[in-house]
Amino acid sequence: MARERAGVLKGLIQMESLHCSQFHVWTSLKSACSTSTLYKLVENDDEELGIYAKKLKHRDWLTSNELLKILKPLNDPLLAIRIFNRAAQRPDYKPNETIYSVIFNKLACVGQFDIIEELLEQMKREDCRCTDSFFLELIKMFTRKAHNPDRALKLLFEMRDFKCWPTVKTFNFALNVFVGAKEFEKAYKLYLRAPEIAISPNTSSVNILIKALCRLSKIDAAYELLYEMPKQGCYPNEITYGILMNHLCTEGKVEEALKLFKSMTEYGCAPDTVIFNILISGLSNQGKITEAIELFESMQSKGLAPTKGSYHAILYGFLCNRKFIEAKAVSDQMLSNNYCPSFFSYKSLISGFCEEGLVDDAIRVLEQMVNQNIVPRMGIWDLLLKTILKNSCATNTVLLVKEIDPAVY
Repeated sequence: MARERAGVLKGLIQMESLHCSQFHVWTSLKSACSTSTLYKLVENDDEELGIYAKKLKHRDWLTSNELLKILKPLNDPLLAIRIFNRAAQRPDYKPNETIYSVIFNKLACVGQFDIIEELLEQMKREDCRCTDSFFLELIKMFTRKAHNPDRALKLLFEMRDFKCWPTVKTFNFALNVFVGAKEFEKAYKLYLRAPEIAISPNTSSVNILIKALCRLSKIDAAYELLYEMPKQGCYPNEITYGILMNHLCTEGKVEEALKLFKSMTEYGCAPDTVIFNILISGLSNQGKITEAIELFESMQSKGLAPTKGSYHAILYGFLCNRKFIEAKAVSDQMLSNNYCPSFFSYKSLISGFCEEGLVDDAIRVLEQMVNQNIVPRMGIWDLLLKTILKNSCATNTVLLVKEIDPAVY
């Protein structure tokens, strides 16, 4: 065992010559450690470990929590591993996943996944008991920091070697990783292999696959999966329908999305605000503002409070259809419900009113914009000034100058 740990330490020292730039980061995080010092740390362990060596020696019994108190504050992964190796030589050493998690996190931050692999083998030999949550975090490390989803997938199936079986949550995370990376074939193969690791896919698992099929524009296959869900012991939820409806609306198939919306109740699934927002936005984008408003009112009648997204969907619909008076009314309603319109909304309103020659309305929107601490850009001031001059509104010109610089008057 001592020889195996020495191998890990040797790997760290070799790593110094191969990745001296990363070692520079490590040593800058702690008190200065030159290259020669790194080698000296191995030759004169007790002297260089200093206070840490005393902490590891003076106790008759060193608990895991006491070891963690020593390891957690350390910024130098090399020092953390050396302290860990020293602690592992004690007769009272008991390996556990929490200690390894701390070490793995420190190594992952500097990209040393080869050493993590060696330590994983060491854990296996030590018969270290691990939970699903430990492997979930490790899988996240391999995907987010190592950018190696294939290794993460392999680890998912290696969990059995540690006498640990993945939960459906961990399985779904791995599944979602491949969909996010647009490796849809691998995601589907993983889904089919679920029984190998005693996983029964749930609604979230199917939702991830439906999302993948929508991204591939295979809507018919997504529908088939939707209708097969009850046979697999799971039922669609509002997220399932939201994924499908969002794809349909993006493709301009709003009528088909509305049919799907009406069929939701067949599975006892009630639409939420997100689904209403998707449909309202889809209708608004197609210029069907009347139907969008009806759906907006229907949402409220069902006891669902409109969100900022709900108001913006209606607001953008009016703006796209050049109904600026109605759009201004929606923006006022938003403010009365403590929602602030976006910069784009204000800019479009001011531009629209200027084009229509409604200078007073444009200035009122500008004042509202400033009151919401949204800074108008020079293009907006320029447009307003040109519109005022074009319409010979001397009074409004003075008001606008005062708005730009109150110190003038």
